[in-house]
Amino acid sequence: MDSDDIDPALAVAGLGGVPDVDLVAQALAEARADTSFAILVFSPSIGDRESAGAFLLLANRYRIDDRLRQAMASYRLAGTIATLSPDLPDSVRADTFILAGEGLAELGEFGLAQLQFDQAYNVATASTHLQAATRRHLFQRLHRGYQAIGDKERARSSLDLSAEVFPTATVPEPPPALPVAEAPALPLEIQQAEAARWQVAQALATTVLERGGRAPHELVADLGNALVAEDQLRLPYYDSQLAETVAILRDAGAVIPGKTETTEFAAYDPAPTRNPWNTEHTPGGSSSGSAAAVSSGMCPTALGSQTGGSVIRPAAFCGVVGFKPTYDLISRLGVFPLAWSLDHVGFFTRTVEDATILLNVLSGVEHRPDPEPPKLGLLRGYYEKTADESVWEGLMDAADRLEDGGAEVVELRLPRSFEYVHPAHSIIFATEAASVHEEGFRKNPESYKPKMRSHVAGGLLIPSPAYLRAKRIRGVFAMEARDLLGEADCLLTPSSVTPALRSLKSTGDPAFNAPWSFCGFPSITVPCGLTGDGLPLGLQLTGLPYGEEGLLSAAGWCERILDFPKGPRTP
Repeated sequence: MDSDDIDPALAVAGLGGVPDVDLVAQALAEARADTSFAILVFSPSIGDRESAGAFLLLANRYRIDDRLRQAMASYRLAGTIATLSPDLPDSVRADTFILAGEGLAELGEFGLAQLQFDQAYNVATASTHLQAATRRHLFQRLHRGYQAIGDKERARSSLDLSAEVFPTATVPEPPPALPVAEAPALPLEIQQAEAARWQVAQALATTVLERGGRAPHELVADLGNALVAEDQLRLPYYDSQLAETVAILRDAGAVIPGKTETTEFAAYDPAPTRNPWNTEHTPGGSSSGSAAAVSSGMCPTALGSQTGGSVIRPAAFCGVVGFKPTYDLISRLGVFPLAWSLDHVGFFTRTVEDATILLNVLSGVEHRPDPEPPKLGLLRGYYEKTADESVWEGLMDAADRLEDGGAEVVELRLPRSFEYVHPAHSIIFATEAASVHEEGFRKNPESYKPKMRSHVAGGLLIPSPAYLRAKRIRGVFAMEARDLLGEADCLLTPSSVTPALRSLKSTGDPAFNAPWSFCGFPSITVPCGLTGDGLPLGLQLTGLPYGEEGLLSAAGWCERILDFPKGPRTP
C-alpha cells in the first residue's frame, strides 16, 4: 500500500460521523484502492461480513489497476476473515472462500487458491446449517475451482457430491456468542462452603497418600456432604440451564456422573486435583479434574475448555488424548466465558477413536478418519529453544519412530508474525476477561483468588487500540499459519513446555498451545512417551480450520505407531 495514494480527507471522514462502511464504498467508487484498504484495516466498526465482501471488491480493484501483489493480499485477507469470524453464516463463509480461491487461481497462485477451496470444501462437507440446494451449488462451484487449479481428485469428488441428495437442514444458523456481562455474586456463605470443601478434599488427598491409596469411608462421606452443601448454596446464584454440550451428550445416551474440578473461572488459580501418574505433580489446567478423571479411569471421556492451553496441556501431563477443535465447531452456549473470542470447548479421551466418536456427537458432523502415514511439519525455532530438554528429546524420539513407521517429517519455519502471537494473545485474553468480570470485580474484588484478581485488574487497564491491534495480528498470523499448513498435513510440536511440574501451586505454561487457541485452528495431543521420572509426554498436532477429519487421521496413525500405555502405571 502506498501512503501517497490515500485520500486523508476521506480516510478521516469517519470522525465527522460518516460510517466507515460507507467510506469504503465511496473510496472504491472513486478508484481509491489504498484508501479503502487503510479504512478496512484500521476500522473497529465494520462488521466481518462487510469486511470480507469489501476485501473481495478491493482485490478486483487492485487487479484493474494491475497491482497484483495487493490483489493477492486482499483475497487472502478475505479468506482470513472467513476463517476467524464467528459471526459469518456458513453459506457466506464458504462463498467467501470460493470467491477468494477463484481470484487467486486467476492470478496463477494455485497453492493459495487450493487452501481457500479446501476451506470451502470443509465447510460444505461439515456444516449442519446449509440447505441442500446451497450445499449442491457450493460443490458445483468447487468442481470448477478445483478443475482450474488442476486438482483432479477433489474436482471429481466435488462433482460427485454436487449430485448427492442431502437432507434438509433443520439446524438454524447460530447467533454470535455474546459475553456474559458479569460474574455471579459470591456471598460470604458460599465462600465459606467452598473453603470447607477445599479443606475436606485436601484432607482426603493427604490420607490417600499416607495410606497407599486407601481412605476411610467417613472422609469420603465428609467430602460428599461438603460438595452437596456447597452446591445447595450456589444453585440460587447460577443459571440452572445445562451447557448445550452436556444436553447433546445426554440426548445421545451418555451418562453424566458429575462435575470435575477446574481452576477458578478456567484461568490460573489451581484446583486441588493431583496428577494420577504422580500425585506430587500438577495435572495441568484449567481442565484439571477432567484430565485426571480420564487418566485414572474414572470415566472414558470428559469435557473441558481451552482459552490458552487448558485442554492440550493437562491431557499431555496426564497421558491421555486431548482434542481442541476449530473455534466454534462445538457450541459454547451455556459455558461461562473467560475470553469469548479465544474460548474453545474441547474434551479428553483415552484414544483417538473415542475422540472421533465424541466429536461426531458434539459437532453433529460425521467425521470418518482414515489413519495413514501423514506428512508432518516439524516446527523448531521457538519450540526447540523454549522446551525443557526432556520434552524436546521425547519429541525427537517420537518423530524418529514416526518416520521409521512411514511418516514424512519435514522441518518448517515459523512465520514472521509468530513473534507477536503471545503478547497479542495475552492482550485479548486479559481485555475480554476483564470485560466479562468488570461489574462483579468492581463490586467485590476480594471474592476472586489472587491470580485471577490480578489478571482482571490488569485487563481493565488495557486501552482499546491495543486490543484492536492484537485482533489484527490474529488475522495476519492465521493467514500465515494457513499458508504454512499448505506444506504439510499437520504441524508437529511438543504439547507442553515441560513435563508435569512437581508443584500444586501452578498448572504449567500454556505457551506451546496458545498460538493455536489464538488463531482458532484445531489441535490434538497424543501421548508419545515417558520421562526418566515416569511422567507422560505428548506431541501436539495442528491442522487447518474444519480439517478435523485429516487431523484425526494423522493422530490415529501416530497413536498406533507410538503405542503408549493407556493409563498410569501401578505404583
